[in-house]
Amino acid sequence: MKYVYYLCLLGALVTSLSSCQTVYNYRLGAGLHAHDLIYQPKPFAPKDSSVNSAWYVGGVYTVGNGYKGAMDIKNNGYKFGLLQVSRAHSWKHASVSYGAFGFLGSYAIAKYNFAEYDTVRTSDPSSPPNLTTYDYIRKPSAYAGTYHFQGWGLRGSAHLNAIIGRGRKTNWRYLGLEWAHSQEYGSLYDIRQQIPEKTIYRYNQPYKFNQRATYVDNWIVARSRGLTTLALSSEMVFNNYPRHQGAVIIKGTWGKAINADYSGTRWFDVSSIMLGIQANEHLVSLTVGNITQKAGVQLGYTYRLGAYKNRKKRASMH
Repeated sequence: MKYVYYLCLLGALVTSLSSCQTVYNYRLGAGLHAHDLIYQPKPFAPKDSSVNSAWYVGGVYTVGNGYKGAMDIKNNGYKFGLLQVSRAHSWKHASVSYGAFGFLGSYAIAKYNFAEYDTVRTSDPSSPPNLTTYDYIRKPSAYAGTYHFQGWGLRGSAHLNAIIGRGRKTNWRYLGLEWAHSQEYGSLYDIRQQIPEKTIYRYNQPYKFNQRATYVDNWIVARSRGLTTLALSSEMVFNNYPRHQGAVIIKGTWGKAINADYSGTRWFDVSSIMLGIQANEHLVSLTVGNITQKAGVQLGYTYRLGAYKNRKKRASMH
């Protein structure tokens, strides 16, 4: 009896494996999608009841691969530059930052992304007359090319602070809320209005009635001009170089675009990790984000405008 059980189990396994699908997701969203939470510096938290404030100007250059999950991704890619200005305030137990930015960039859709297929119906002469097979020949995409985008946006963040460590030189912004909203214009926005959302099914050969498709292509497009992202973050500022107002910063961020057309299981969370080094008024940063979905590397530079402001006394900032 146990042999019958094992045979049934083997048959179920073979059936399950034979019905497996390979799914390719061809996504296209706003040019800034998954990389719009640009780092905004804040003054180091004071150790008394005062408030530390500063103005900052700076920018980032971002380059990366396009959305993953498609069959042809090696020629997908994007790049953009962004300039921002921000104002920040730090108290002993909290900090906030807010500002505005403008951006300009491009996104390349590869030759076979969002591609249709020619279906060629064939028949094997040695097979029964009712046995029909199909060949799927992928055509070059009607939407392939390089598209440009530009626009403006607003940014804000707020953190709860704790001053910790030996000499109380480490500022741990242990819980933060990040927010970004942008408006996009240009040919990338225009092409996102033209690409239809659809699903293409491709079958094993030979095709059988009610057979489950072996390959599925999903075309997933976010059409909204606006992009809004919310995220949680945590940040460590090691202010171990007070003579030069220097610091080393490490920050992790996790969130999601909250627009309706970025919702559902076909889209993904956004995440990044940032390393920054600050000396006096200058801060440089390196951010790596979304390795598994829409990978990108971001290089940034920020300059603090004017003298550091403190209501009671001068203090170190990062």
